[in-house]
Amino acid sequence: MAGQYPFPGKWAGMIVLYPNQGVDMNAHRCWSWFNGDDQTRESHDTDRISSLTRRVASEHSVDRSRIYVAGMSAGGAMAALLGQLFPELYAAVGVHSGLAAHTSEDLSSAMSAMRSGAIGRPMGREIPTIVFHGDRDSTVHPINGLRVIEGAVGAEGAAMKQHERASRTPVRFLGTTS
Repeated sequence: MAGQYPFPGKWAGMIVLYPNQGVDMNAHRCWSWFNGDDQTRESHDTDRISSLTRRVASEHSVDRSRIYVAGMSAGGAMAALLGQLFPELYAAVGVHSGLAAHTSEDLSSAMSAMRSGAIGRPMGREIPTIVFHGDRDSTVHPINGLRVIEGAVGAEGAAMKQHERASRTPVRFLGTTS
């Protein structure tokens, strides 16, 4: 994937990792965010990505408070999961057209969550999260963007405000009150 997303990270003073999912692990080369057995710290994908992050951070003396994880679609769902499973490693999460962590247990429930949204398990602590999701996405329903935010703000007592609009997308602005 690195060849598909050229980025002058070295010139900008940052390191950018583009881990690949092998076709031997998923025929569509998507991360396994949806299987219950793959949603732990020790599962293959989460362990591989977090280990790579730690190794590169160590080798390049990266400021641990400035390590972020982001992804799109299945990668976005994996980013949300990594942020939840490794809060000591990732300072913030970015999700583009993805799903909240722990929204499914298998492929069937993953497809249902993609089509109509599903509430994931809250993280237990707030993590800075940015979400991008188009209101005409026909693959991953836009309500999933809201579900990602709900998972990120999951700490008890967090107050949320929503401004709804009449279009297909349920949220224009969503944030926490302090």
